[in-house]
Amino acid sequence: MKSPLSPETLRALIHKSGLKAEDLVRKQEDLYKKELKGKQLNEEAWISLLLQHPQLLKRPLVQHGNKVIWADPPEEINKIL
Repeated sequence: MKSPLSPETLRALIHKSGLKAEDLVRKQEDLYKKELKGKQLNEEAWISLLLQHPQLLKRPLVQHGNKVIWADPPEEINKIL
């Protein structure tokens, strides 16, 4: 990621996706496996972690209008077009 997301932008993406912040965490990352797996965190704590460690954010996230999806597999994009 060339420039980090602002807290407002991240919150907006999460809201438009209809998911929780935890749902957008890359659970295959070593950081998650070693330090976060099994932890019960509230929404703000997950958002804070995603802001501090943007490599944990699932990608690609695609926004079209007021909707955001995680485009994995790429065919998921068709759901918002």
